[in-house]
Amino acid sequence: MNIGSSSDQPFGAARDINFGAVAFLRIPHRERNAWNLVLAYAPLSQIAFPIPMASYHWQPSDAFSMNIGLPLQMTYRPTDQWTFALSYMLLTTVHAQATYQFNEQWRTYGTFDWQNQSWFLDDRPDAQERLFSYDKRFSVGLQGTVMKHLAVDLSTGYLFDRFYFTGKNYGDKNHDRIDIGAGLFISAQAGLVW
Repeated sequence: MNIGSSSDQPFGAARDINFGAVAFLRIPHRERNAWNLVLAYAPLSQIAFPIPMASYHWQPSDAFSMNIGLPLQMTYRPTDQWTFALSYMLLTTVHAQATYQFNEQWRTYGTFDWQNQSWFLDDRPDAQERLFSYDKRFSVGLQGTVMKHLAVDLSTGYLFDRFYFTGKNYGDKNHDRIDIGAGLFISAQAGLVW
């Protein structure tokens, strides 16, 4: 369960507070496989009502695993250095990544992401209305551990098909829409890990 306030005025009003929850049941099947049953509710997701999901986790070898159903996910590791991953979630959340592991501390990656976010605007006339953001991006990066507990991620890439709109769901994508031009980006992140 989680609780938060994704708004231009965080915790400005009770209607800006959102509560989410996920219930997950894994039923083992044979030595490596399993059925996954999920009930998820996230009021700021693209589908803002409880969603039942089911998938079959299939792992025929140590090198390959796949969730067949929702969420859809596939991981393939042909060698100790290379990993390929793909995932999809309703409605327009896609992640594809190729990773090359240099050693235990450093790896490089290339990704494609189609992602979205939404927020409640404090002065909205309709309590269900949100501000949505959508974009697609290609990126390449380098991740590693600089010191014992300091992780860094340096990346660059190209953002495109970016737009914002207000509404209740993706069907309102042409309401108060603002399109943003494509362009390059650079990113640097650091965090503590244990």
